[in-house]
Amino acid sequence: MGRRCRKHKKWFSCGHQDLGKTCHPYASKAMDSQTQQRDDEQKRQHRQQWQQAFAHDSVDLTGLPTHIVLKARKILQELSAGKGYYQFQGKRFRFDRTLISIPVTYSYRLLCREQKDGLLPLKVLSHEQYNAIARNRVAIG
Repeated sequence: MGRRCRKHKKWFSCGHQDLGKTCHPYASKAMDSQTQQRDDEQKRQHRQQWQQAFAHDSVDLTGLPTHIVLKARKILQELSAGKGYYQFQGKRFRFDRTLISIPVTYSYRLLCREQKDGLLPLKVLSHEQYNAIARNRVAIG
């Protein structure tokens, strides 16, 4: 292997000394900052679209984890398309037969009320909130 000679090193405007015609670390930092700005802009647009999507939901889904929101939206969409609640393992309450509980995940439930013209989604509840309603301790409101 050949040895590098000191006389070929060059001082760059950014303050470091290296071989070659361009300052590679500085160029990569400039590219990284451009890429970072583009990524930040894409993230900002995605976040804005995500926030705007909550306005179209029939139930308040703000504050829930992303995977819960996506699954709840899918269930709500299929319910509005005409699928029955029993296809989602939904069940009626014993104390109020018009209330229906549909599991979203193990820890979350979608609470609906049956009306003459179909199901009216009320809210998505965590298991703690759901248990209080299921035991008839808290009024639905």
